[in-house]
Formats: sequence, C-alpha cells, structure tokens
Amino acid sequence: MRQASDTPYWARYYRVTDKGLIPGIAGALRSRSLHLHDVWMLCRRGAWELELRQFLPPVSLVRSIASLMEMGLIEELDLPDAHA
Repeated sequence: MRQASDTPYWARYYRVTDKGLIPGIAGALRSRSLHLHDVWMLCRRGAWELELRQFLPPVSLVRSIASLMEMGLIEELDLPDAHA
C-alpha cells in the first residue's frame, strides 16, 4: 500500500473491508459519528477521495478516513494511476 503522502488526494480509492461488512457496524458508526457513518456508506461501493470531498469538509473527511482505516473498516486500494 502506498503512503498517503505519496499519493495525491484525487488518486486515492477506498472501499469497505470484510470486517466493515459485519452486521451491526452501520448502527455502531451512526451512534458514534455521522461523518464516520457517511464515509463508510460511500465506501461500501468504493469511492475516490475526490468524490468523498464533495460531501464532507476536508478536516472531517481526513479524520473519518483515518479512524475507519485504524479500525480496519475501510482500506485504500492500490489502483493503476488513471491520471498518468
């Protein structure tokens, strides 16, 4: 996996992990933070960070992504650079 600083925000792609699909996760995230829940929901089908930035303020988005990744609920995929 690439380091976050190595990849421009418009090239980062996130999706929910198998752990993130465990029943009850949606409710737990919703009760903890609507931002966490919203980012998790958008990542269920896979989402580019550029797309996520359209829905959340930058600081909230960065914190939500970091929290979800630390919990193992989303992951950043290494995709070929579509913008090269």
